[in-house]
Amino acid sequence: RGGGWDAEDEGGSVLRGHAGFGLSGMPKEERRSVAGALRKLGATVLDGPCWEPRMTHILLPSLKRSDKMIAGMAAGGWMLHSTRYIADSSAAGRLLPVAPYELRLGSEVQEDGSYLISKDAPAHWRVRKAQGCGGAFEGLCVALLGSPPGPLDDDALALIVQAGGGTCLRFKGMGAPYALQAAMRSESSSRGTSGRGQPTPPPIMAVADPSKPASDRLVRTALEAGLPVVSPHYLINWVAHPWTSPLPAELYLHSSGAATPATAGRGSGKGSSRGGSSNAAAGGKARAAAATLAEAERVRGTEDGMFVGAGSSRPQVSDSL
Repeated sequence: RGGGWDAEDEGGSVLRGHAGFGLSGMPKEERRSVAGALRKLGATVLDGPCWEPRMTHILLPSLKRSDKMIAGMAAGGWMLHSTRYIADSSAAGRLLPVAPYELRLGSEVQEDGSYLISKDAPAHWRVRKAQGCGGAFEGLCVALLGSPPGPLDDDALALIVQAGGGTCLRFKGMGAPYALQAAMRSESSSRGTSGRGQPTPPPIMAVADPSKPASDRLVRTALEAGLPVVSPHYLINWVAHPWTSPLPAELYLHSSGAATPATAGRGSGKGSSRGGSSNAAAGGKARAAAATLAEAERVRGTEDGMFVGAGSSRPQVSDSL
C-alpha cells in the first residue's frame, strides 16, 4: 500500500491509518540494514533516537529497558523480534503479520533472578489500548520535581508518561514550590503537556531525584500537599511490571512524610512535622493521595479499564496487517 499499511485491525495500534516502525537496541550497521530491508518492503521507518507518536511497532533484538522501548510499551505498541521478523518478511517479499513475532519475555535478569520486564508486559499494554483503556498512564498527572539525574532525566520521563497518555507538570527553579502549591489547589491546570487539549487534573504523584532529602524545599512542598514522592524508576517499573501492586518499597521516597500505596488504609500517615491540626490535615491528604495511587496501580494490571475493577476475558489477537 506504499508507506505502510492500514493498521486499524491489528489491535493495540497507536496510530490509525499507517504503521510506523521504530528501531531500538541495535548496533549502527544492523540498524542501517534493518531500516533498509523495511523500506524495500514498503514500510515507514522512524529511525530517530526517541519514541514518537507515529511508532506503532518497535523492532529490537530482545526486550531490554530503554527509553524508546518503555515509551512504546506505555503507548500500547507492538514490540517485535527484529531478526526473525525481517528475515521472514524479506524471504516472503512482503511485510508479514506481526503477532507471531511479538517479544514476550525480557532478556535482562535482576540479582534476585526476576526479569527486569515481566513476561507478556508489552502484550498487556497493547491489549489494554485495544480495549479502549488508553496507555499506561492514561488520565494520570505526574509532577516532576527538578531534574532527576541521567539517564532518566526529566525529558525522558516526560516522554514516557506522555506516550502512555498521561500528563507531566515540570517544576524547576526558585518559584517551583509556589507553582506546585498552585497546581495542587487548582481543580485543573493549564501547565499540562499531554497535548490532548483536555483540562489537566492535579498530580497524583511526584517524581524526585532519590538523592534529594525530605528537607529539600520542593520535596517538602510535595509531601505537605500529601503527594506520594517516588523515584524515577517507579515510572519505569509501572510499565515493566503491570501486575505488581504495590511496587517495591524502595521506589517510594520519604514515606515518613506521606503514606504510600503499600500503607494506604493502614492507619494514619505521619504528615508534616508541624504538629496539631496541620499534622492531621497533612496525614489526611497523604492517605487520600496514597489510596488514589494505590487504585491506579491496581487497575493498571487489568485489561478493561482505568480505576474500574470489572474483569473481562482477553480478546482474540488479530493477526492481520
